[in-house]
Amino acid sequence: MEEPRDNSEMAQFLLVMAGGALGAAGRFGISRVLPKAFWSVTSVNILGSFLAIWLFTSLLQGEVNSNARFFTITGFLGAFTTFSAFSLESMTLLQENKYGLLVAYVFLNVMGSLAAAFIAWKLFQTV
Repeated sequence: MEEPRDNSEMAQFLLVMAGGALGAAGRFGISRVLPKAFWSVTSVNILGSFLAIWLFTSLLQGEVNSNARFFTITGFLGAFTTFSAFSLESMTLLQENKYGLLVAYVFLNVMGSLAAAFIAWKLFQTV
């Protein structure tokens, strides 16, 4: 791992770590409130996607400073749910009118992840 080059990179790194700790704790907390895996994962993905777009839009409008981005989007939401990053990337492609790339991105992420999970399950399942 490459070491941070200056104090601002170290500060960003620490903001991501702190946000990540809170995001992981938030995800764990929701799994305790909504014990069924389907509902807790679905709730986290939907909430994380909403928050990512809201925060990103606020950043573009200058309502949130750049350090807040490292803490909230990269740190908190990155640990809370990676689905938020998937949603943000998808919305960016949609906004840029890159429809073919958007379809490929969604298809490869969803189907590629499911295929990899299925292959791992078949390779490593116990009888």
